Amino acid sequence: MQHITLPTFYCPFPPEMHPQVAEVHQHTLNWARGHRLLQREAAIRRFNTSRFAWLAARVHSRTNFEELALTNDFFTWLFMLDDQFDDSSFGRQPERMHVVVDRLLTVLGIERGANIQPLQGPVAETLQELWERAKPLTTVRWQQRFADHLSDYLDAYIWETGLRARGETPDVAIYIQKRQDAGAMHLALDYIDLAEHVELPPEIYESTLVQSLLLLTNNVVCWQNDIVSVEKELAHGDFSNLVLVLQKAYGYTLQGAVACSNDMTTSEIKLFEHLSEFVPTAFPDYKQELEKYLASMRAWIRGNLDWSLESYRFSEIEPTVEGQEPSYLESILQDDRAV
Repeated sequence: MQHITLPTFYCPFPPEMHPQVAEVHQHTLNWARGHRLLQREAAIRRFNTSRFAWLAARVHSRTNFEELALTNDFFTWLFMLDDQFDDSSFGRQPERMHVVVDRLLTVLGIERGANIQPLQGPVAETLQELWERAKPLTTVRWQQRFADHLSDYLDAYIWETGLRARGETPDVAIYIQKRQDAGAMHLALDYIDLAEHVELPPEIYESTLVQSLLLLTNNVVCWQNDIVSVEKELAHGDFSNLVLVLQKAYGYTLQGAVACSNDMTTSEIKLFEHLSEFVPTAFPDYKQELEKYLASMRAWIRGNLDWSLESYRFSEIEPTVEGQEPSYLESILQDDRAV
């Protein structure tokens, strides 16, 4: 297996941590087991070493327990769905993926064809439960935006599944665009509103300045994740990763592509710093709300980096043989009780 030396990451923002992180971790463990997302010992062990609560607690260090618990439950749902797409044979079957995505979206009332039967099983049931818990804490406008982002996220996974099935590496521009959806960061950033009790008017949220800052945050988190996870993805034969995309496009060594990815990430953070300076004067009537957004985006940039380096999610690579699923992968995309 190929190895890299991690670069020195640029991050000027201080770390933060919610004081109830351990309680949130235990809450989500109980929640995931109760909803059959976690059943086997290998899956529970992987959950514990992944330390999802420590990511949520770094990003939202000042929110209430209820909001942090809901946020971490949602992050856990995303990560476990990501495992189904990335680590299983299912993630190389685009036609099957398309059917599951269409059926899953019916949970949020999104109908993408006639006579589509709603998906059954733990993934669908927990999405419904998360949705019902989020509704009282959000507006109709937020709910529509979230549903649109979920559709984009799942569609990007269909695209990635097709790449894996064909053994293709995308070109740089297309990869960067698709990664913004496939990384689920639009969804994670939507949770700023819920966790921090803040919502911006459409004309401000959709402004060039705010959207640029959100996009920069999205890129930084996803690209740093690509650097940290590249060894795992190489081991799985998955080439949808910025490091590998740059390596193929420009003929870099693997370590050279890591350095280029890190340089690109540093540039995004420095641009984020520069654009942030314009926020207080650009929308003076919403200075307090925008500062909450900025604080959460900074916390994402710092918190994701620290979490990625401490979590075993990307560094523990379970060897498998062809046709064998990883031991931690649960069967959660269908309802086993119906079998």
